[in-house]
Parts: sequence; C-alpha cells; structure tokens
Amino acid sequence: GETAVLVPPDDPGALAAAIAGLLDDPLARARLGAAGRARVLRRFTWRVTAEGTAACYRALLGGRALSGLGPAPGEQGPDAPSDEPSDASSDAPSDAPSDAPSDAPTSKSALVRAAQC
Repeated sequence: GETAVLVPPDDPGALAAAIAGLLDDPLARARLGAAGRARVLRRFTWRVTAEGTAACYRALLGGRALSGLGPAPGEQGPDAPSDEPSDASSDAPSDAPSDAPSDAPTSKSALVRAAQC
C-alpha cells in the first residue's frame, strides 16, 4: 500500500515477514512514513475536521443530502415508505435551540445522518 504494509488478519507469519522486510528496507520505511504523514496532514488535522463538520452542518441545515452517505441506519432509502410522523418536529430533542430555522432537519433519521458526518 501507499501508507502501510497490509497483512492478513490472524497471520503472525505474514506480520513478521512484513516487519522484517521493513527492517531491511530503509527506503520503504521512509516512503511509507512520508506518505502516512502527508495523509494525516491532508485528512485528519483539527482544521480539516472542523471544516468537514461545518460543511456537514451547512448541508443538513440547507436540506441537502450528505455526499458519500447512504440511508441512515434503519432507513431503506428515499423512496421507501416512512414510518416517521409527518410532524418531524415532534422528534426534536427538548433542548433544541428555539432560534433554529423552521426547516432545519430535526427528525431522528436526520440527526443520525448528522452524527455520521
């Protein structure tokens, strides 16, 4: 792989061979280390996390679907019959802010999707 040497689970021999191979190859260690660091800086910094969370909230508040996510757990998709009450605000948490937009998603499935961001 680009950022790791993958071995099958529950295979100590493969793990030992992979470790031995890296011990014998300083260039491979350096390449994997540099690629791993670049991936962390590209995907897992506090700034990237905050920007992704903000984008998720903007999409939810704007009523847009979240890209890359399928139906929330327990849902069958957008065309499936829904057993949710037609008044989604009845599912809102009791501590929901009163200044939330009236069209803000407050159903259980919308909240589950928000947690998946």
